[in-house]
Amino acid sequence: MTIDDDIARFAAAAAVEIDEKVAKILPTVRARSSADHLDDRETAWALTMTLRELLEVLQGQHAYDASALDEVISRRFDQGVTLLDLLHTYRIGVAAIWEEWAAMVDDEPADSKTLLAATPRIFEMVDRISQRANEIYRDLAVNSARRREQVRAALLDVLFGGDPAQGAPYWDAVGTLGIPRQGQFCVMEVTAANTTVVETDWEKIVAGSNAVEAAWFRLGPRSQVGLVSLNARRCDLTSLGQSVAERASATVGLSAPFRAVSDCRRARVQAATAAAATSTQRPVMRYGQDVLDVLMASSPEAANSLIDATIGSVLQLPADRALPLIETVRAWLENEQSVASTAVVMHCHRNTVNYRLRRFEALSGRSLSDNTWLAQVLLAVRSPGLTLSDAKGTRERE
Repeated sequence: MTIDDDIARFAAAAAVEIDEKVAKILPTVRARSSADHLDDRETAWALTMTLRELLEVLQGQHAYDASALDEVISRRFDQGVTLLDLLHTYRIGVAAIWEEWAAMVDDEPADSKTLLAATPRIFEMVDRISQRANEIYRDLAVNSARRREQVRAALLDVLFGGDPAQGAPYWDAVGTLGIPRQGQFCVMEVTAANTTVVETDWEKIVAGSNAVEAAWFRLGPRSQVGLVSLNARRCDLTSLGQSVAERASATVGLSAPFRAVSDCRRARVQAATAAAATSTQRPVMRYGQDVLDVLMASSPEAANSLIDATIGSVLQLPADRALPLIETVRAWLENEQSVASTAVVMHCHRNTVNYRLRRFEALSGRSLSDNTWLAQVLLAVRSPGLTLSDAKGTRERE
């Protein structure tokens, strides 16, 4: 008879008494475990199933199968047992059962020899079971987090798009997300210039600001939309938006502040409109404050018509010639029509500023002293639909 035959015989005898042995060692497992919340029946079941699998392999009934205990491990995960507690229970349980087996064969030298020969195999399988538990817990944790994120995204969709008049579905979403019904809120839309911004955890970053009580963000394909609960005593919305925009290459649209969470859908539209008004030059826009820019963003067709009517002739120039003219006019308007201040901003001589202003007037056929037309020029050069990166036709049309 080979040692494998001896081990198989010993394992068969041990399997007959496995339920009794597990019941006997359970107090030891409980005493040595720091997880006092574990259910004894479930712990006993998990140990019994694991030991039966181990003994069946030792008996030669089948080869070790890494997936044989997947159901047991998954069930423990679903019960809220941590990986650390699970592995600790395995180690304590197998060590305790080994001590029981050692006591059982203490008076039988041949059986003692067999147990010693089986010991490396027993603990090797325990290590392999532990490795499998690590893999399953990792996969289950990822899937669980994905499911939680999907549920959370659905709740946020209700918040941003639902009607409070729906009653229970809307307010259940608010309650599940832990959002107070009254407070100081705004909705923020962060739009990415690249995929890195989308992957950034803006909820964590925004919630970490001293001006913010809490934040709830919804991830989109190129942007993140979030409801922000503000600290009324510390909040400066524009500063908050600028700090977010500066963290990466992103633009930020902010709604007007509001107090009732039931106004969230309207604020979501405001934030989207403000986000549409942002540009590289002005990466942060506030609905209700940056009135002209938001107005232009809210009506792209009207904005394009205005651009055509006011500076269309300038945009027919190649970009390297149109760009200095439009940027100079924009700077001049934003600096109280001061040639000196514009020269400083544009890093050029005052004569250059004057030349570009006259050239702009000549191309457009109108005088910058005409206040009615000047207001239209202001709207055109600050329109979010106007870009200066192309050659001719330097606009992005909707």
